[in-house]
Amino acid sequence: MNSKKPVILIAPSDHVFDSEYERRPKFELYKNYARAIYAAGGVPVMCTETDLAEEYAELCGGVMFTGGGGIHPSCYGGTFKEPWLIPGATNIPRDEMEFALFHAFCSRKKPIMGICHGFHLINVAMGGSLILNFPKDVGEEHVNGCDHMVNAEPGSLVYKLFGARFQVNSYHRNTLDRLGDGITVTSRSDKGIIESFEHESLPLFGYQWHPERARADQQVPNPYRGPDMTPVFEDFVCRCR
Repeated sequence: MNSKKPVILIAPSDHVFDSEYERRPKFELYKNYARAIYAAGGVPVMCTETDLAEEYAELCGGVMFTGGGGIHPSCYGGTFKEPWLIPGATNIPRDEMEFALFHAFCSRKKPIMGICHGFHLINVAMGGSLILNFPKDVGEEHVNGCDHMVNAEPGSLVYKLFGARFQVNSYHRNTLDRLGDGITVTSRSDKGIIESFEHESLPLFGYQWHPERARADQQVPNPYRGPDMTPVFEDFVCRCR
């Protein structure tokens, strides 16, 4: 096995700092994403140039898509259902940057991990769709840092790492609807909400929960009652070598 530490790209949030005096674009990344990759043996780098997707894919061993707001419904043929979704709830420049990165890495069959927003992004990039306001449509609330049980599919990565049934944290309002091409569900909540997936032939891995907030040294909510999620990142970093 290659002992050299793999360089792993992390896609940040894309914002505009808007004050009374000026407007400045900025990228934003919570430290726990980078620390999770570093602690697992990788070298985390943040994407800062939106037009260098191909170059990043050549240089880096894999890419992680992080949490954030919603993906614009136009990306999967949907429409806004709720008024609260319209102002600031989506970020088209971020969508464009991340889809370009996804296709650059996917075309090279390099490992891709998606967390929360990134979980949705991978599914949409593979031709899937989303439920925009599942607390209303499904009748379950997963928004404000609650934790709940999930049931893993035998033989899946999460089953191998954490067993048949385990607890996760939860910070999402949207969820998967139609599955993207080749996406295989690997765990669901007790009410049937899709919580993680793999791809049948590509190294694509998605988590609806936030494993970066569930490592031994970074656990939210506190107290967090689920397993230490460090193995998620160790597995991903190993695949990126």
